[in-house]
Amino acid sequence: MGMPRLSLADRLIGFLRHRASRQRLEHAITLLGPVRGRRILEVRCRRGHSLARLAARGARQVVGVDAEAKEIDLARSAATQQGVAERCEFACADLLGADLAGPFDACVAVGHFAHQPDPTRHLRRMAELTHGDLIASFPERFTPRVLPRLLHHLLHGRRLETFTVRQLERLARAAGLEEIRIHRISGDLLLHARSRGGARSDAQARPPASAGQAGETTATRTDPRIRPTSDDRRPSLNDGIHAG
Repeated sequence: MGMPRLSLADRLIGFLRHRASRQRLEHAITLLGPVRGRRILEVRCRRGHSLARLAARGARQVVGVDAEAKEIDLARSAATQQGVAERCEFACADLLGADLAGPFDACVAVGHFAHQPDPTRHLRRMAELTHGDLIASFPERFTPRVLPRLLHHLLHGRRLETFTVRQLERLARAAGLEEIRIHRISGDLLLHARSRGGARSDAQARPPASAGQAGETTATRTDPRIRPTSDDRRPSLNDGIHAG
């Protein structure tokens, strides 16, 4: 039996959703900055392309979590094709039930909270596992894009969870996060904060930045809609639209 043919509207919506998701992920990776020597967790890793990319850029270990077995299989294949399988691990599980050994130097979760009815527990779990950057996307409630997104998910039997800036700030504080910044990108709020979860040994500590990088990190301010940059420049935690 062949695959069902998609209508023009479905194909257009799929294209726009894929492009917006890619923009959010690119923005998150840009905020992450240099990854060499770091141990990184990605929640809802999907097909693993970003994990393989982070491993290829020098991450010491990347761990992907996704509840869909098909996505995990594709993620493993992507890591093998990129020649970085030895530094990639995958868990087919819900975040709360996954057996994960923290702490991680960074955690990225793009798309995870769109259909998450209990964001508080999930964000707290990410914070517990992370000693460093925590970056996660949340659909913004009051934007021109939200109505078509709500209708699309409703027609497919899914509930879209949406958030305001103030609500997200309270959520981040309840999870124990610090240095909270919230960016707007492609209809989502992108949270970038610091977590002090876990106990990190000296061997796990992030390599010190060079003098030039340190100056950029502490002094540079950019538009919240920053474009992805090279691995040599890490956007400042002061770049966000809202400070915690």
